[in-house]
Amino acid sequence: AGRVVWRNRRGLLPAEHLVRRDDQLGVFILRDGRAVFVPIPDAQEGRPSAIDQEPHTLLVTEGRQRLQHGTEVSLIGNTEQAE
Repeated sequence: AGRVVWRNRRGLLPAEHLVRRDDQLGVFILRDGRAVFVPIPDAQEGRPSAIDQEPHTLLVTEGRQRLQHGTEVSLIGNTEQAE
């Protein structure tokens, strides 16, 4: 019996947060009140992906499937985690 611990300095994003735009997989982040699509070059469908963003970057989670690059976005709920 044993335990495997894997540490990665880059954050791993769960696969369910990935979206496809123009044949690229990536995520939407919030920047200056707008959704910005950030492609993840090595992302694969159904697998967690390494993402190279600052730890405090706000990731769009609700409504991301219909979202388009540049769309205005509002924060809802608990914004204390965003600071």
